[in-house]
Amino acid sequence: MSARFKPIDPTPFFERVGVALPLMNAPDPFYGTPDVAAAVSNLGGLGVLVARGLTPTELAQAIDDFKSRSEKPFAVALDIPRESFTLDGDNLVAVTEALEDFARAAGTSMAAIQAALPPDTHHFDALFDVAIESGAVALISLAGGFREPEADRLEEKGLLNVGVATSLLEGKVLRAAGVDAVIAQSADAGGVRLNFESPNTLMLGTMSLTESIARATGLPTYAWGGVATPESAQALTLVGAEGVVLEGVLVTQESPSLTPSTRETLALTSEKARLFTRAWFTCVGASMKTGVLDVLPLDSLPECDTVWQWMTRLTKVAHKSGVTAMIHFPLGSEGFPATGKALSECMKAIGEKLLRSPSNR
Repeated sequence: MSARFKPIDPTPFFERVGVALPLMNAPDPFYGTPDVAAAVSNLGGLGVLVARGLTPTELAQAIDDFKSRSEKPFAVALDIPRESFTLDGDNLVAVTEALEDFARAAGTSMAAIQAALPPDTHHFDALFDVAIESGAVALISLAGGFREPEADRLEEKGLLNVGVATSLLEGKVLRAAGVDAVIAQSADAGGVRLNFESPNTLMLGTMSLTESIARATGLPTYAWGGVATPESAQALTLVGAEGVVLEGVLVTQESPSLTPSTRETLALTSEKARLFTRAWFTCVGASMKTGVLDVLPLDSLPECDTVWQWMTRLTKVAHKSGVTAMIHFPLGSEGFPATGKALSECMKAIGEKLLRSPSNR
């Protein structure tokens, strides 16, 4: 990524994308489904669909599913292919054997998972083509910024370019690459650490990370991690956040993504169950502890895009089949608040606090 340094548009990002509230759902496969994204969009936020673990055809189907539920603006999040070790030989055998029992319990097999997303095939170019023609108002790059050819196409199509940063350095790199807004993913956020310049062991709190990125880049900055109340969202606006990324508060009683098994597991979870692990995608991520951690050969797993895709795909199947040991909860530090409040009530309360901030008036 070479320096582009586009002039910063003074119009708030959420107004540029045409939504009423400076809120979006987390760009994680657990939250970035058509039903959750549509619910967020229909309530005035920016719904985000996540392409990880999907083929181009499946992404197109997910977009159609979203459009059947909402006519509001939405964004699509894509993983940037990263240089990594190839999954072959002993590593391939170890991963396949460790996951085979879970795949069988979920009603599938690792052969089926691998056939759907074969090794060394990232589908990135095809996924990008689907996303840019989907009618989305923005594309979000995960674990890196879009390259110049993609950034040029976004600009030509009039789509906004958003990147995720886990450090001040990454925020500056994204600024130099010409993004229109930055999502600051702190150590308080759930899911995989989407680092690309800084080590994934660098863990910064939401407040300090958001402030440093917002001040240094001057870009609209959305805080991701630990936001569960209107007061916490408002506090972040005081250090430069335009808006926030929601995760735990999306898991409400009316959430259509929750199966009976996930509801039962959520009822038992707590902050003590949250840990940072390499289990889900071979790189560090925050999740709730489940049985899969006891069998995966974590020390021998390479940080590999192929594993990201397989694990995402397998966990989705497991969720639907009720295989609780394979359920991946990207648990942020706010946990899953058992408030019993409806999503509409939570989003309205948080959104009103954000809109009252001086930066959004």
